Amino acid sequence: MSFRKMAVFAAVSLIIGVVNAPAYSSQAGSGAGRAGVVGVSPANLDGPWHIVNRHSGKCLAVNWASGDERAWVVQHTCEYNAPYNEDWYFDGSRIINRNSGKCLAINWGSHDERMVAVQLSCDNSAPQNWTREVLGNGYSHFVNGNSGKCLAINWASGDERAWAVQHTCEYNAPYNEEWLVTY
Repeated sequence: MSFRKMAVFAAVSLIIGVVNAPAYSSQAGSGAGRAGVVGVSPANLDGPWHIVNRHSGKCLAVNWASGDERAWVVQHTCEYNAPYNEDWYFDGSRIINRNSGKCLAINWGSHDERMVAVQLSCDNSAPQNWTREVLGNGYSHFVNGNSGKCLAINWASGDERAWAVQHTCEYNAPYNEEWLVTY
């Protein structure tokens, strides 16, 4: 990833607070990587990105490319083609799935350890807000704005479709709470 793209991502992802933008809907189409999300100016989006778990090397994805409300978010072998359920956009503090147009959230706004991450219709609620904590090793923590916990893979699993959950942030092995943001 180029320095310019990393700088733009860092600037956008470090915005803290609520972004007042319309809800998104998915749309098939072609174009410069932003065709899957409509309802917002491309200048307000950053991506699409793959979010890759350091421990497993797998990408954050919506399970079975579902468009359903509260579909679980899991890890999946990284792919770079349709249905693009492993592509994510950043819009201020929200993380938006390219395939569904829905936002990454913690189910039911829970503060519980290991509560599953889901996708929800985008709004400005705290369970959908994320702050990117850039670590010195090129990886990042994504911290939920409601619970203050990190996005992680449950029990540091390497399994296909293992759940993404929230977990108290840690800074040591097995690094299942560290994520690489890449194209």
